[in-house]
Amino acid sequence: MGGNIYIRNPTLNIIGGSTISNLLQFAPILAAEPFYSRTILVYSPPTFQTYIPTELSQSLVDKVVANLRSIREMHGVVKFEEDARILFDTIISEAQSFRIADARLNPYYARRNLHLRKLCIILAVCKGSKEIQVHDVMHANSILVYTESFMQRALTALS
Repeated sequence: MGGNIYIRNPTLNIIGGSTISNLLQFAPILAAEPFYSRTILVYSPPTFQTYIPTELSQSLVDKVVANLRSIREMHGVVKFEEDARILFDTIISEAQSFRIADARLNPYYARRNLHLRKLCIILAVCKGSKEIQVHDVMHANSILVYTESFMQRALTALS
């Protein structure tokens, strides 16, 4: 420890959340194409329910901490198993068929394959694997398709 570390071509992924009112403060800056094309907008309609967290069991907390420590120690290339690669390529080639016709989403769709790939990696790594399986591709695509169905609402709320 303590030595110099060099990472060639680093990628920074940021997971965060905000309310529409907070995002509106930055709307002119965020409207720049590079931001929205690299963002998965998740919209949730207003709700007036209050979430009251329940006490988590120590065993569940221990499992989550152990899983996060395991992920922290992972390194190396995450690869697709062959059937998962075929499914991924099929989804990418047929993406036009389930694309929402809204020009505001064009920058996002131009990078959708990258979002799908990153979600596949995240899902595999969360299971402690460096191999993306068919289930990971299906799960990642389902997340995107569901989220995309609400992106127009998010963009409308921001305009």
